[in-house]
Amino acid sequence: MDRKKARDKIVDTINDLPTLPDVIHRLLPLLQDDDVSINALLDVIGKDLAISMRLLKVANSAYYGCMSQITTVRHAITILGLRQVKSLALGISVFDTMRGLEKKGPLDYTMLWVHSIGTAMAAQLMSKFVSDTDSETAFTAALLHDIGKIPLNALFPDECRQVAKKALQGMDCFEAEEEVFQFNHGDVGGWLCVNWKLPAALVQPVQYHHHYKRSSAAWKDLTSLIHCADVMSKLAGIGTGTQPVKEIAEPNADTATPQEDLSAVLSKKRQTDEQQTSAVPFPSLAVLENLQLNITDLNTVLTELAAGDQKARSFFNAIS
Repeated sequence: MDRKKARDKIVDTINDLPTLPDVIHRLLPLLQDDDVSINALLDVIGKDLAISMRLLKVANSAYYGCMSQITTVRHAITILGLRQVKSLALGISVFDTMRGLEKKGPLDYTMLWVHSIGTAMAAQLMSKFVSDTDSETAFTAALLHDIGKIPLNALFPDECRQVAKKALQGMDCFEAEEEVFQFNHGDVGGWLCVNWKLPAALVQPVQYHHHYKRSSAAWKDLTSLIHCADVMSKLAGIGTGTQPVKEIAEPNADTATPQEDLSAVLSKKRQTDEQQTSAVPFPSLAVLENLQLNITDLNTVLTELAAGDQKARSFFNAIS
């Protein structure tokens, strides 16, 4: 396929999409202020009925597991947290903006969103182990990381069926996209984020989550984290329809550090993957070392994600 023609067709479609609602552009700078008040947020969010109602649904969903009924937006913001509200409001707005395209193409959009929510959960959990990484920015970037798949599938359904076939034969999805289109869904997601005037902290992780080395130095750790969270969500079986991996490996008492355990596990997994076309890819040792993640950290995340598919579906039902 001609790369320029395909890109131009996607960009034209992106330009024709509705812009994100004004409430989002008013919320983004407001929530950069550490001293922002609940009253200031209420003044903005309270004027958007759709977002207000869905924030209430999310706050009352199994995802947060509140014991009592939450009936006001003020109470919802208190439960969710000021900065989580930004992530949720943005996710809800993006979900609504993309609705028209979701009726086309071979992609299972429910599974896509459930996986994206699972990746956001994983990113938020993993950010605890990575220094200088904001958990809410990680959550938001992960929530949006696969957004480029929607226009790609809507505009090029036949080509995306070719991609799916190659993926079933063992090729990574993004590599299959690059073979067919000469770009991947991350690139398309990046174009979307730029069109919506989202900050670089979201654009770069979305665009480069499969090519984290291409991100700028300022966002390399965050982009690498989203890459890892994407894989952890898949290992946990969230939005994939597969059985979750409960544990990567038990720490080996004979090795000096958990990092040495990780090196051994990756070596063994590579040997296993050579015999399986359906194996879930694993983050590279270089990425995990750069983020200073080890087996203990990864197993902690998998444990936290044990009920992730059910929680992600509850979250999806609340925002949809």
